[in-house]
Amino acid sequence: MILIVISQFIWPTTWWFFWPLLIWSVLFTLHIMVMRTIDIDDAWVEERSNKIADNALDLSQVEAIRKQVSRTTYGEAYDLEGDKNTQKKN
Repeated sequence: MILIVISQFIWPTTWWFFWPLLIWSVLFTLHIMVMRTIDIDDAWVEERSNKIADNALDLSQVEAIRKQVSRTTYGEAYDLEGDKNTQKKN
């Protein structure tokens, strides 16, 4: 598609298929975007975030982000519960 646009400026000729191809490409892209977002749910997000965390090279950063998100999502009670669990282990 990009090559067609570039060649249109380099060799200006009449191409009857340029506009239909452009419209089809935009519609196809929108269709793919919509179809890929239909299946997204909480389970997919959890699975994807766990996969990214497992593949991360800097696990301390991932744990810091996870703790920050948990604190903003669940409040300070999350930190207190986590502290109780670590105190019991010690």
